[in-house]
Amino acid sequence: MEAAMDELTVRTLVAGWRSAEQSLYSLGGGDVERYQRAIRLVRALVDRLADVETTDELVDRWSEAERLAAEVADDAGLPPGAIVADQVAGAAFSLRHQTVVALEARRARVDRIAEARAEGGAWVDIHRSRADAVEYGAPVVEVRMHLPSGLAVQRVDQPALGSGLECSWALEVLALEPETGDHAIADPPAALLAMVGDYADEESARDAEAALVRAIEAYGPERVG
Repeated sequence: MEAAMDELTVRTLVAGWRSAEQSLYSLGGGDVERYQRAIRLVRALVDRLADVETTDELVDRWSEAERLAAEVADDAGLPPGAIVADQVAGAAFSLRHQTVVALEARRARVDRIAEARAEGGAWVDIHRSRADAVEYGAPVVEVRMHLPSGLAVQRVDQPALGSGLECSWALEVLALEPETGDHAIADPPAALLAMVGDYADEESARDAEAALVRAIEAYGPERVG
């Protein structure tokens, strides 16, 4: 597409794909053979979308969904009308979208890391929840990585969702691959793990985060991965 489709339209499409996926999987409580056949068709259609690496590309391909569903059904030797094409297509697009989102996030993360290194920074923000997360009652998650070591601080702010409920804050330390931000095989040092936990007030959480940052910087440039 010449320009990225507006966010609301994309969200509507993605919601429709997820709904189709859920409808398809609900077949599991009924005709098991039909359910298993549908899953095989979904996987076959997902394979046909393997070259799609962005959400915009996936949205573009949605115009082909009915044809693609019919083709995988035909390849499986099924007669026309033997499947609910929109459910199979929606489930396949939903699965591919989950993979695409992860690919997009990784590319953005790698770019941010490379940019921070080029600027000579010591820390880089590699993840932050959507700005409207709080509106949906979702926690706000922020991850900052120490470029020399790959050690990262993850802070999770859980908003209050109703009367009698309080906000909460949690800190974690992660071991990441310094070039990509992917999770490393090794665990963070035990001394750093001992510094994290849950907090009942924001000031305590911020103080603990600052202490953790200082400890990571003092830990040295050794890479953990």
